[in-house]
Amino acid sequence: MRRYSALLVIMCAVALALVGCAQDATPAATDTAPAPGASEAASKSSDIPSSDDDQAAGVTMAQFEQIKKGMTYDQVVAILGEPTETMSEAEASGVTFKVYGWTGDKTASAVTVGLMDGEVNSMNQTGLD
Repeated sequence: MRRYSALLVIMCAVALALVGCAQDATPAATDTAPAPGASEAASKSSDIPSSDDDQAAGVTMAQFEQIKKGMTYDQVVAILGEPTETMSEAEASGVTFKVYGWTGDKTASAVTVGLMDGEVNSMNQTGLD
């Protein structure tokens, strides 16, 4: 009975973490147009990454759909790359639970994957379409 109580507490913590990730995090729009008269070479500087380059580096829906319950952390990382953050780590009654987060390829999109005892048992995406 204590093991199930501990699992319930862990699952509640994960649910709260996932709900927090699903809140609207749409950034305010900014004007990135070059000033009138700016040279074309200056606007194409390779030193400053464009927002298109940043978005392309995130997780895609096709990658997310490859994640299956029972996969290991290493298998997930082979598909999604290293996580952007470790969102939660807990251990109770000998059961470990970790939640990892990745940035998606679209604005305000994200992926979370929960592992129990080293295997995927939950995954969620927001805004990948």
